[in-house]
Amino acid sequence: MNKRRLKLFVSKLLEQAEIAGYFDRNYSIVEENSKEIRALRNYFDDKTPSYKESIKQELEKKVVQLSKHQIKQVLGCGMYKCVYLLDNDHALAIGNKSFASKEYKELMQKQHTGTGSSLDIGVFDYGLVGEDLFYVEMSRIIPLEDWYVFTRNLKIDKNDFTTDQKLRRLSMLFVALQFLIRAELYERDASFVLKNIFKIIRDAVASKQLQYSYQVGLERATQILSPNEIRAATKAILNNVKQHGQFATIDVHAGNIGVDMKNPNRMILFDID
Repeated sequence: MNKRRLKLFVSKLLEQAEIAGYFDRNYSIVEENSKEIRALRNYFDDKTPSYKESIKQELEKKVVQLSKHQIKQVLGCGMYKCVYLLDNDHALAIGNKSFASKEYKELMQKQHTGTGSSLDIGVFDYGLVGEDLFYVEMSRIIPLEDWYVFTRNLKIDKNDFTTDQKLRRLSMLFVALQFLIRAELYERDASFVLKNIFKIIRDAVASKQLQYSYQVGLERATQILSPNEIRAATKAILNNVKQHGQFATIDVHAGNIGVDMKNPNRMILFDID
């Protein structure tokens, strides 16, 4: 064996050894966090070691991201899944298979065929682990709450509210906005709603017929977000309704809508479960 081939052979061995080392560390992170989620706990329960071991083997076999990349950070856990930041700056979600999880598969297929929307989260890989779990590798989007803490772009007098109070009002704004948009879509089309969103907000506030929390959220809309950001949020919600149906907007809040790192005026709904 010449030196060049020997060097290549050794580098391959080292590479395989390094990759093999990623999985056990990553799995321990996945296991630890999954045990905190009711919908995932049974798959990682120490009371059923044989089943737990089979899930571990399935994860290693099916979710190649756990072997190829290191988990840098736990981005968050919800009712059905946990999301992890990988060292390639993608997000990896592992969760309990649900009806909504199929949306990720459909997004990936649309993107591969060139029929997806630029306002959708990028999906690089999606699959099932056994019959019970799903995984999805997505592009990373900065959650709006994190973005506004980072940029300090909450347009409310600093003496009025703490940062936490500002963020709660930001979430309330998006809950109110998605409620208002869904209501308008029963009588109007998406293009009308987008074109007239500021008038729709003004009319809704003036009518004083909305639930109090929605009323407060909309009244503060123009104080917290710029016109470009309100339009971007409206586009994101309208796109989500178009792609996934009205049910998919029910859980819209500031923690589930994010800012595109390359274009802060573009917002994307990234949690569609």
